[in-house]
Amino acid sequence: MADPTPQDLCRGCGMCCDGTLFAYVPLREDEAEPARRVGLPVVTSKDGPEFAQGCARYGEGGCAIYEARPHACSAFRCLTLQRLEAGEVSFVEAKRRVGRLRALASSLRAALGVVAPTSLRSTVTTRASTLAEAAEDATFRRENAELLLDLGSYHALVERDFQRAASE
Repeated sequence: MADPTPQDLCRGCGMCCDGTLFAYVPLREDEAEPARRVGLPVVTSKDGPEFAQGCARYGEGGCAIYEARPHACSAFRCLTLQRLEAGEVSFVEAKRRVGRLRALASSLRAALGVVAPTSLRSTVTTRASTLAEAAEDATFRRENAELLLDLGSYHALVERDFQRAASE
């Protein structure tokens, strides 16, 4: 059997497509109509055309429009993939990082009632201020300690292993 490749990591992950890492994907103006034609629910925001994650064209078999996927999709390379390609982490370590975030995301989806195709990232972002306000209450913190710890871990792992903070 051949050694695993970076593409094997991507095929086994998919968190850039399923809503774990992103709430939406921005499109270039010239991509909006082609994206609609392949079944992506394109909307126009203040920043231009985009589609919500989890991607309508992503499933168990991977990306159904791989050859025609938008530029933002083809250009994205998570930090773990970049580190694997640079030889900074082994395939085993990269896969462990993916598995850790995937398990955490699954737990958060269950705790927050996030049902596919709704984006976990979108839900966390939307509820962040409400949860932060509620967390000021000691009783809420005691009763929801695991959820609050999981949310903190989610943010830390996404930033450390998958995408840089917006300020970088």
